[in-house]
Amino acid sequence: MSGCATYHPVNVDQSRLLPERQQQVVDQVKAAMKKGDITGLSLAVVDKGGLLWSGNFGFADKAKQQTPNANTLYRIGSITKLFTATAIGQLHERGLLDLHDPVSKHLPELKVADCFGGPDITIAQLLTHQSGLPHSYEPNFWSGDDWRGVTANLSCDMVPYRPGLIVSYSNIAYTLLGNIIEKVSGEPYERYVLTQILGALHIEAEDALFESQGKLSDPRFAEGIAHAYDMSGKQVAEPSLRDLPAGGIYATSAAVGKFLTYFLRGDTTQGKALFLNQNSAWDMLRPHDLENPLSMDLKVGWGWFLRHSHDGGFDDIALHGGSTKFHQGQVLLSPQRGVGIVLLANSGSRDELQELSKRLLTLIAPPDESSAKRTVVKTNSQSVNFCANEKIPGYYSSEWGVVKVAADGRDLTAAVGDLRLQLKATESNYFDPSIRLFGFLPLGKSVFKDLQISLRCTDDLSFAAVKEKSDEFSVAYRIRANKQSQLDNKWLGRYKLLGVSSENDASLRLWREGGELFMETEHLPVSVDKKSFLLSAMGARQARVLYLSDQWGPLLSFSDSSQGMLAKYQGFTLIKVAP
Repeated sequence: MSGCATYHPVNVDQSRLLPERQQQVVDQVKAAMKKGDITGLSLAVVDKGGLLWSGNFGFADKAKQQTPNANTLYRIGSITKLFTATAIGQLHERGLLDLHDPVSKHLPELKVADCFGGPDITIAQLLTHQSGLPHSYEPNFWSGDDWRGVTANLSCDMVPYRPGLIVSYSNIAYTLLGNIIEKVSGEPYERYVLTQILGALHIEAEDALFESQGKLSDPRFAEGIAHAYDMSGKQVAEPSLRDLPAGGIYATSAAVGKFLTYFLRGDTTQGKALFLNQNSAWDMLRPHDLENPLSMDLKVGWGWFLRHSHDGGFDDIALHGGSTKFHQGQVLLSPQRGVGIVLLANSGSRDELQELSKRLLTLIAPPDESSAKRTVVKTNSQSVNFCANEKIPGYYSSEWGVVKVAADGRDLTAAVGDLRLQLKATESNYFDPSIRLFGFLPLGKSVFKDLQISLRCTDDLSFAAVKEKSDEFSVAYRIRANKQSQLDNKWLGRYKLLGVSSENDASLRLWREGGELFMETEHLPVSVDKKSFLLSAMGARQARVLYLSDQWGPLLSFSDSSQGMLAKYQGFTLIKVAP
């Protein structure tokens, strides 16, 4: 981001936001942009009356030194899911579907309805990311292909979890919801959202649109879209996104702000814009995963993620982020303080935007005594306890890859890749983490602040949880390999995507270590980061990725062909290029 980035405020009734706070807001935004390498950003703050305050920072077009303005469009990515969830809520309220309907009732062509021999996936589980479906169907995810074909392409080989087991974020789940919206309403998904949600909120056609409408090639729209930039500040092209119900909307910050304003209005007369009864809107903002022991303090509404504010008050906030290849977004809603915040950017870090939204909430609407009481919601989930020491060591799956945990007296060590984490036991059954660099230099509380780790057990699972302030979130799950059936060693080695000429694009490697079978992926079209997995061999030609136990996880299968030795994984076909 250039040090010459400019700021052009657009103030609406400044008396509604204390003037002395406004400069603090600007300072916080500028600091976050510098820290997060954000080139351009638009901010909208709303209350139940509408737009409270807005501002535009940095550049929508660096080459022309153009600052974003009220009409600048951003790709809002997964914030689109909130509009999809609202459409499902509308159809439920109108009696056209039930949230506890099995998905197969509306999508009989879905092949993954009974992968685990138990109950079918429900619409509610799609909404709350408890469907067990994979994050994405990766082939052609970044393309202009028709998202409606994804449903028939899913297979049980790709499904990592049984329904209802765990909160695991899934774009595929919302793509299926888009299919359900079409089947139930009889309208194309895009038209339904444009008319029944955006139109009902009087959001103008030029302020929110789908790429599939074909308007982005129209110069009147193209000039209004914030250019995308990578972390170095270089202008780049955003690829098309196939799964429109999961992330396909372009919008201005004010348009998204109008959507948040609706949820801050408490009377049913205003509520009729989207729902016949405002209680239907509020139902989207309450937890719906209370039976899930692995979610810990992570609560999910209909589309929204729910957290505690932790800034002196204990009221709940609703959040959702959005990331495409380069555009980033974050929305925050605090009904108890009557404030909504929209942050849209054309580069940088979504995590930085989430932290910024929380800081801005404290500045714009400081907690008072009325927000200092948390409503405690008791769950009926199975008991979660601290693990006995003998159940802790072993391999854990996490978003960073396989983590190997070993006992070190009362303490533990955890290794992931080249990183070694020392976990020092405390008297309260938690562990204080510190990183060991070059084998001797510790980085402790200065890096992790008040973060702690615990190892928890249910009746049949062990998992690691991170404690941040008073909330805990499960982050890694103990896995057990099946060594009885061995994969033929001839399949070990390095693979690349079939049809890709450059050997540098190889994206899968298999090897054995300490009797265990491992896989590492890199440069897959969706998950580009390097990540390792522990596998369980299912025979001479098949192995499963292990996420929780010896039976769950996507299937990896091998075959000989005239082209060479092939591997199939998550819809991809790869060819062996090296031992």
